[in-house]
Amino acid sequence: MKLIFTLAIVGLFAGRLNAQCTITPTITPVSPILCPNSSDTLRTTQPYQTYQWYKNNVIIPGATAAVLPVDYFNDAGNNFSVFVTQDTCSGTSAQNLVDGWVFLLPTVMSSGNQTFCPGDTEYLVLMPPYEVNIQWTNNNVPIPGANDDTLIVTQTGNYSVSGAPQICPQFMQQLGVTISVNFSGPQTPVVSYNNGTLSTVNFSGYTYQWNDASGPVAGATTFSFTPTQSGVYTVTVTDGNGCSATSLPYSWVVGIADAATSEIRLLQSSNYTFTAGIQASGQQRELRVTDITGRQLFTIPVPAGTTQVVVDLSPEAQGIYMFSLQGANGSTGILKVCR
Repeated sequence: MKLIFTLAIVGLFAGRLNAQCTITPTITPVSPILCPNSSDTLRTTQPYQTYQWYKNNVIIPGATAAVLPVDYFNDAGNNFSVFVTQDTCSGTSAQNLVDGWVFLLPTVMSSGNQTFCPGDTEYLVLMPPYEVNIQWTNNNVPIPGANDDTLIVTQTGNYSVSGAPQICPQFMQQLGVTISVNFSGPQTPVVSYNNGTLSTVNFSGYTYQWNDASGPVAGATTFSFTPTQSGVYTVTVTDGNGCSATSLPYSWVVGIADAATSEIRLLQSSNYTFTAGIQASGQQRELRVTDITGRQLFTIPVPAGTTQVVVDLSPEAQGIYMFSLQGANGSTGILKVCR
């Protein structure tokens, strides 16, 4: 009887020891932060016989596996724990917070202007945290190589961009709007010559400034201009947006008719090409070109009825040249020009 009593006492103590057995499970990953539209899996770091998962201390029905799937939409911002058993031991893990990243909508920094002059530059900058997987578009078409946070804009278009935060590179976001940029301004003006006056097209609302080699010509602020001395001239036109364009240089030479006759006169000069106006006649004539020493350079046939002759002096050196119109009765007019 004594032996039986001793074994009963030992069995009683063993049962009490088993009933007091506790275990402490741990969860991985610890406090994960989910990207928008992403998911993860919680799991215990050791295997156990049974599992029961809890969300904010409330039992999750059917969540009795070693792992628990969680996602951004349903689970971010909640605490999770797991109760496990192993033989006669049991225990509950510490609370594990599943958090989620929150991002503001993409924004683009710009000058705020919509209209620019030709030759200007606009900078569009995609602001942080959108720093990776960037793609700029123009009129909804991807711009090849435009993958930086800054886009240099030099042409008219409707621009937009998409990108992702560096910490969540798969979370692609569209800007959602287009940024209209317009480059407009006056076309390059063309200078024409007519009867001693230089002019360009007269546009409503435009301003004008004629220039010589030394700069703006005082008072020459209309679409036409009559130079008083030989020189190279340009005209700058400015539209209502403050955009300007300047013409190509126009070389203008003042000519002096030495003869009393009006048989020959200077109509136009440009870049050392001279147009002489000639009184039409019914006979064949000839235009002779000589330098200041009287040396004849070349002649140009003037058929009957001709009213204009173009003389190109660009191959010649700078100086004074004579145009003389020869007819059946000799010279009928002389024109002196400065090259």
